[in-house]
Amino acid sequence: MNKLAVVVTLYQKKFSETPSADLLITAAEKNELLLIIYDNSQETDNEIQTNKNIIYTSHPENKGICSAYNFALQKASELGADWLILLDHDTKVSDEYLSALLRGKIDGFKAVVPQIFGQDTIISPLLADRYISLNDSQSIQSGQTEKPIMAINSGSAVPVDILQSVGGFNEAFPLDFLDHWLFWRLNQIGQPYLILETQLKHSLSVQTPSAMSTTRYASILAGEALYYSQYNLDEFSNYRKHLMLRSAKQFLKFKNRQLWRMSLKTLIQLRRGK
Repeated sequence: MNKLAVVVTLYQKKFSETPSADLLITAAEKNELLLIIYDNSQETDNEIQTNKNIIYTSHPENKGICSAYNFALQKASELGADWLILLDHDTKVSDEYLSALLRGKIDGFKAVVPQIFGQDTIISPLLADRYISLNDSQSIQSGQTEKPIMAINSGSAVPVDILQSVGGFNEAFPLDFLDHWLFWRLNQIGQPYLILETQLKHSLSVQTPSAMSTTRYASILAGEALYYSQYNLDEFSNYRKHLMLRSAKQFLKFKNRQLWRMSLKTLIQLRRGK
């Protein structure tokens, strides 16, 4: 059986309210995995019963997911786990998914990812051989692949030693675009990925951009601008083109006028090299 650590990041929700709580608690109590619950909520969740396989830590200052993942990576290493599984609090995992990671032949892969659907559309993993857009990106079938991919954080399993070899999770991305950076970095490692047949559902905020708050959009803008201007430089010019088109669409179609102003401001800053 593979030695797994699972980190679940909470925000303004009790762990018992998350869709995977019962399954993960049962697996931890059966000594099948190490469960790490990192709570960014303002109130501590006092309902969680901790033990040697269930770790709970509260951070009401809300440090984001990167700090949660680095905390979990440290604990996974200290307690002898071989793999770290990343989960958002709204992702529902299945017995099939967990069994594939616990009992499947996953040695030798640099990451194992399920197929993630949002609004009946596959949103992860996607081929990363060009600029990634949910409206114009190619999904990838299950099985082994050496092609470059991008997958969302939630549901992804990565070997602890590989995460340590890249220096852990990049603190420059406290929340948004951490997944882009992670898989951009993994794509540089000469081992294959394993795409599971398992399908999970996930709610992705960028699929409903007109309903997005200015605070969240500011976080996304900061993350993507940093990613394309400092890391994935090959797609920087394409990113600026897409940002210009996005700004025009926001101006014409969105009621929240602040969004297009934010996009335009970021575009101008990028053109000036700031």
